[in-house]
Amino acid sequence: MRNLFCIIFILLSFDIHAQEANCISKLDSLTGFQIYEQCDVIASPKSGFNKFYKEIANTVKFSSNIKNFSIDPKIFISLIINEDGSVSSIRVLHGKMNMIANKDDFLDLLNNTLWNPAQCFGKPVKSLKIFPIIVCLK
Repeated sequence: MRNLFCIIFILLSFDIHAQEANCISKLDSLTGFQIYEQCDVIASPKSGFNKFYKEIANTVKFSSNIKNFSIDPKIFISLIINEDGSVSSIRVLHGKMNMIANKDDFLDLLNNTLWNPAQCFGKPVKSLKIFPIIVCLK
């Protein structure tokens, strides 16, 4: 009886967890594509995030009247990264692009950045990448 109790206690103490799916996708209303917002492996610039952000900092020139936009200007940009690592869609989610004096150079940088695509279950997928550009006016 004591052995049976020990076996039952041991069996009840084990947790069995199924593998949770980390990949969450939604249908993009503008493009009609299935876009993954959460992935097993996130999309990343081939040069790395540090170099990517340094390139943005070196490229972006802000307009002289930036203080007229708000106290702490922010721009949130979204990119759709394709399965091959190319960028197919650039959108401004928040803020105004006219804060940037050289918009064309900035957009060229975003369009020409090569990415490692996001992966779900080991396969490359289209993914959504959102990043902020925050200007400190102090």
